[in-house]
Amino acid sequence: TKLTPPFRRAGADSLGHFQRSTTIKTLVEPSSQRQCGLLWTIVRLLVVEDNEELGALLAKGLKDSNFDVDVLTTAADARVALETPRYAALILDLGLPDGDGASILRELRQRQDSIPVLILTARSGVADRIRGLRSGADDYLVKPFAFDELVARIEALLRRPGQFLGRSLRVANLMFDTEGR
Repeated sequence: TKLTPPFRRAGADSLGHFQRSTTIKTLVEPSSQRQCGLLWTIVRLLVVEDNEELGALLAKGLKDSNFDVDVLTTAADARVALETPRYAALILDLGLPDGDGASILRELRQRQDSIPVLILTARSGVADRIRGLRSGADDYLVKPFAFDELVARIEALLRRPGQFLGRSLRVANLMFDTEGR
């Protein structure tokens, strides 16, 4: 099924009119920033999708929705990319050419990686959805889908306490507990 998601959310605000430090201004584009309380921060997503056309559509739509996006097409590439904690969330297809996306999810959860994971797949059966959620996915969306719903689900995942910012922020010998404050 060919998906043609809308590329702009209704009522999306322009992020080009906020104050940034000159360092951030030179390092990142306004389209890759989101407001987090009083701070502006980069929200980077990893999309693992074997269909290159759909991956490109997702990347364009998510970038237009003010996310920074990397798209990978294989389980092997995803495993390498997920070795470092640089992504705020993972959008994961289950049917990959070199393995099942569920195995990536199981590996993440076995090593206590709490990255929010949204499964985006054509597997629409109730048993598939239950299996995906019980394997550690935070959300499950079946293709074809409404693009605005995907963005809303990602935003909801990032709003959960301890997910986007993590449970604590640490700089030198100073630690801030984001849940207890």
